[in-house]
Amino acid sequence: MGMNHNISYFIGNQMNAAHGDLFSFDSFKELADEFQKCSRGVKQSAYFVRGKLEPMHRKDVNLSNSNLLVIDGDEGLRGKNAPNPEKVHKALIELNLNHFIYTTHSHTKDKNKFRCIVECTSYKKKDLRLNNRMLLNKLKEHDVGIKFVKEMNTWSQPWFVPTRDNPKDGMFEAYSYTDGEQWRIEEASEEDGTIIRDEDASVETLEEMYENIRTGKEFHTSLRTISYQLIKDGMSTAHVIALLQSILNGSKEVGSERWTKRFSDVERIVTGAVEKNIDPFEICDIGTSNEQGAELVKNLPRPPGLLGQLCDEAFKCSRYPDRQIALVASLGVIAGICGRKFNVDFADKNGESDPTALNLYMTLVGGTGSGKDGIKAFIEKILFNSAGITPAASFIGSGEFTSVRALDQQMVDARSQVVIDGEAGISMKNRTGDKAGVQKAILSLYGRGHHTGWSDPKTYSNADETVPARRALALTKISESTEIELFSAYRDTHAFENGLIPRNSIFRIVTPNTVYNRDILKTLSPNIIKKFNSLIRVCSAVQAAENPKAHFIYCDDVDLVEELYKYADELKRDSVNNEVTRIKQIMSTRMFVKALRYAGIAVVFNKEKATGDCLVISWEEWEWARKMVEYELSTVENCFAGYEDNADGAVIKVASCLSMLIKNTHPSKEAQRLTEAHRKSNTVPLSVVQRLLRRDSEIKALAADPTRTSQIQDGVLKCLEYMQKIGTVSLFEKGGVKMVKVQPVFNDLYDKEGKV
Repeated sequence: MGMNHNISYFIGNQMNAAHGDLFSFDSFKELADEFQKCSRGVKQSAYFVRGKLEPMHRKDVNLSNSNLLVIDGDEGLRGKNAPNPEKVHKALIELNLNHFIYTTHSHTKDKNKFRCIVECTSYKKKDLRLNNRMLLNKLKEHDVGIKFVKEMNTWSQPWFVPTRDNPKDGMFEAYSYTDGEQWRIEEASEEDGTIIRDEDASVETLEEMYENIRTGKEFHTSLRTISYQLIKDGMSTAHVIALLQSILNGSKEVGSERWTKRFSDVERIVTGAVEKNIDPFEICDIGTSNEQGAELVKNLPRPPGLLGQLCDEAFKCSRYPDRQIALVASLGVIAGICGRKFNVDFADKNGESDPTALNLYMTLVGGTGSGKDGIKAFIEKILFNSAGITPAASFIGSGEFTSVRALDQQMVDARSQVVIDGEAGISMKNRTGDKAGVQKAILSLYGRGHHTGWSDPKTYSNADETVPARRALALTKISESTEIELFSAYRDTHAFENGLIPRNSIFRIVTPNTVYNRDILKTLSPNIIKKFNSLIRVCSAVQAAENPKAHFIYCDDVDLVEELYKYADELKRDSVNNEVTRIKQIMSTRMFVKALRYAGIAVVFNKEKATGDCLVISWEEWEWARKMVEYELSTVENCFAGYEDNADGAVIKVASCLSMLIKNTHPSKEAQRLTEAHRKSNTVPLSVVQRLLRRDSEIKALAADPTRTSQIQDGVLKCLEYMQKIGTVSLFEKGGVKMVKVQPVFNDLYDKEGKV
C-alpha cells in the first residue's frame, strides 16, 4: 500500500510505563508479522498505542491521527462469549479487509479474548466512534457479534501485546490477512466528535475534571469518572459522595437548573460507579460471601504431578469434600514434615545466597459446618492412622500457646511441625497469657526456618522462663475460623500492618459442600504411602538436631532463574506503587517467598528421589506456584476490600487538624509553631500534626502496634500517604524537616472547620 504504519510502544502497564518508543513499519504486513508471536510475560508486560504520540506521553492530545482500528474482542452480544477469533478472521477475509488478530493473556479454551487490528485510511479522533460502529455492524452482518465497549473509543487506549505465562501452553492463536484492502474511513460530523469527547473524558486528569465542574463546562462525565477513579483507589462511598458535593458547591453554576439536577444525582452516580464499573473483589463487604467469591474458588490452581494426586485423594477422604480443604491439608502435612529439612535457594544450589524454608502459614475461612475439621482429620490420618505409613507424631503439635516459653518447649525436640488452631478468631481475641509475645514470636519464626535462621532469644528475670535462640525452627501454622470471628480479630489486632496477613495464605469456603461422600477413600495409593515414608525417614533424623543438614532446591534453567528475578522485581515495585490498592501493596511484600515455598513443596513431593541436594524447580512447578499466590491475592482482595474504610475517621481528623493549622484556628499552643510563611505556602511541619494527634484513638488504631505511643507517627503517616494518593496533600522534605503541603483540591473536600 505504500503507507507507513506507526505505533507507540511502552514497556510496563499504563500506570508505571514512563517512557515509550516509536516503532515504524514500512507495510501493514510487517506490522502484522510482529503480532503473530507470543512472548512469555505477565498480562500487562507491554502495550502499544494506535499511532505516533508527540510528545511520547499517552494522552489524546498527543495523538494526531491513526490508520489502525482496534476491536476489543472480550465479549459477545447480549452477554454471550466473544466469537471464536478464527471466525472473526474468516469474516474479515470475506470483507476483503487487511487485519491481524491475536489472543490476549486472558484467553482460555472456554473464554475467547482477543484483539483485532484493521488497517484503514488515515483518520482523526472525531471519526473513531462512528467507524468502530460501522465496522462492528459489518461483522454482525457476517454472523460475528462483538460487544461495543468504551475502550474501543478511547483514542490513546493502551492495547497490551501478546503474552502468556507459558507461550507453549497451546492457548495462543494468531491470524493475519494482508492481501485485501483498507477500511475506508467515514468522516464524522463535529457533533459526533463532541459526543466522543464526552465519552473519552477518562483520559483527562482529575484536576482537569475538577476544573470542568468548577467552571460549569461539564458536569456528568467528570462526576462519573472522578467517582469511578476514587472508589477504585480505595475511597469509601460516603467519602466520594461528600467530595463530589463539595466540588459542586464550589462551581460557578451553583443554583442553576443543570447544577441542581447534577447535585441531586451525586449519590446515584457514585452508586453506579460501585455497581457497574468496579471489580466486585474491591468493594464487597469484609467477609461477605458473593458470586464473585464462588467464581474465584473455581479457579483454584491444581498442583502438578504427585502433589495433585495427593490433593485428589485428600478430597476423596473427606465426609464433605472441598478442594480448598484438600489443598490446605495436603500442603500443611508436607510443610510440617519437610519445612526444615528442605530449603529453597533458587539461584544457588548450595543454599548460601538467600535460602527459605518450606513452612507455611495458612488460614481457612468458612462458616460453621463447612468442613474445616477435615484438615486436621486428614493430617492425623497421614501422621498417625494411615496403613503403611510410619507413625510420626513429632510433626504435629498443639496450636494454642500461652507464652513464648511454651512455644519454645513444644519445638525444641520437634523443630519442624504443623499446628492447627481450630478457632483462630476467638483465640486471637483471648488475652490469656502473653498473647502479644506469642504473636511476635510466630511472626518472627515465619522467616527463620531455613538452615541459617535463628529464633529470637527472650530473657526474663526468672531464668526458668528464659528462651534461648534456636536454629532453624520451621513452624507451619494452619488457622481455621468463621468469617465473623476471624475478620473481627484481624481488625482488632491490625493484622495487615503487623505482617500477619501478608505471611498467611488465605483460603475461603464460599459455598460449603452439603452432600455426604458416600464412597470415602479409606486407603491412600501405594505411591503416596511410599513418598510419605521416604520423607518421614529423612526428616525425622534432624527433628531434634541443631543442624538440619538441609537439602537445597534450586533452578538449573537460566531462563527460569531470570524469570524468578523479574517476578521478584515486579512484586517489589507493586509494594511501593501508589497506583495499586493498599492491600496489594502490603501482600506483595511476601508473595515471592510464598511462591518459592509452594514450588519447593511441589518439587519435594513430585521428584522420585527425596534425598540429596539435586532437587530442581521446573517451569511446571513454578507456574503453578505463581498461580497460587495470584489466586491467594484475589482471595485476600475479595475478603478485605472494605478493610481501608475504617481509616476514614482518622483521615478526616488529620485533614481537620491541617485545615485549622493553616487557617490559624487551632486552639493549641502547638499551632503557634507555624509561621506566616507556612500558612501562605499551605505547608505544615509533619511533627506538629503528629504531636497534636498523638492521643487520638482512631489514629493509634492505624499504627503498626497501637499499644505503643512511640508508633503513633505511623498512623498519621498512613493517613497522609492516603491523602497524597488522592491528591489532597503532598509530602516532602525541606532542610531535613518533613513537611506536608495542602493542595488546592483539599479545599473542595473539607469545609472551613476541616470537616467533610
